[in-house]
Amino acid sequence: MFPGLRVTGRVQSSLELSFAKLSEIQDGQVPDVRELDPSRRGTAIRLEALLALAQPAADAQKITIQSRDGFESNVSLDAVRERAVLIYAIDGQPLPAKFGGPIRFLVPDAAACGEAAIDTCGNVKQIASLVIS
Repeated sequence: MFPGLRVTGRVQSSLELSFAKLSEIQDGQVPDVRELDPSRRGTAIRLEALLALAQPAADAQKITIQSRDGFESNVSLDAVRERAVLIYAIDGQPLPAKFGGPIRFLVPDAAACGEAAIDTCGNVKQIASLVIS
């Protein structure tokens, strides 16, 4: 079973996204994430597309990436907004745990962000939620 992804915090619309709902989002799909990072594979959705649905508050500055194992990374929203993707599928099926599933947060060019905190959030496995603050 796909446990889903929550997007909460300082947003106009909190999101609870199942595998099916992620797949149905039209804008922001990346059918082959190898285009962004040749060492990865799968289908992803751009963070920017999820933010368009959640509509963060105008003064929102941070995003906390929370994994299912309790890991958290807090980073500037502006640093990752246009770069980050969430990998959620391989071959039309939910991303398996051995690849960081059910959802893997990835900033393909983390070093280019110029922010030390990006290193800790550039590749986070088993994402449960994104909290905007």
